[in-house]
Amino acid sequence: STTFDAEANNKSKSVFAYGDMSITDRLSVTLGARYTWDTKSLLGRNRGTFTGLCVYAPGENIITSDVPGGPCLLDRTDKFSYFTYDTGINYKVADDIFLYAKANNGVRSGGQQPRAVNFASSTAFDPDKAFNYEAGIKADLFDRRLRVNASGYHVNYRNVQQQIILAPPVVPTTTTQIANLGNAKINGFEVET
Repeated sequence: STTFDAEANNKSKSVFAYGDMSITDRLSVTLGARYTWDTKSLLGRNRGTFTGLCVYAPGENIITSDVPGGPCLLDRTDKFSYFTYDTGINYKVADDIFLYAKANNGVRSGGQQPRAVNFASSTAFDPDKAFNYEAGIKADLFDRRLRVNASGYHVNYRNVQQQIILAPPVVPTTTTQIANLGNAKINGFEVET
């Protein structure tokens, strides 16, 4: 019952540095960093399919009308900036045994709701972030007859983005949108032989 009509314009800029440094012939460290600036703009013109009415209620940067076919525009721009990093330490115990530990994070940028059916459902969602910690071993043993790769990891997620369904009476018609639903943790290990 809603005709979705929206244009998105996304821009992303970043600066970064990355490098490996050998401390000794067996010990090395990895350091990386990135800072990102995202600008996301949305022009929405969503209307009721049968009524021709603009679905947006009056608000900041919204042109709306209660006349079928009347003016209808949601114009919003949201900016997101974030820092990501990658650090690690590597140690070669022997020619065939390698230990490592690393910590890094990743970010999925925030954004807007092109399928908004009213002002409340047009709000932006924030970036979600994952912080990852991992340690492991890679080894070729018994004159290279046995290879063992093993690691353990812990991931902390913040502001997890998930698609949700909104339905009446919250909104006038059923639609989907992205929401930040909370935090999550993942612990695990893997072994390959």
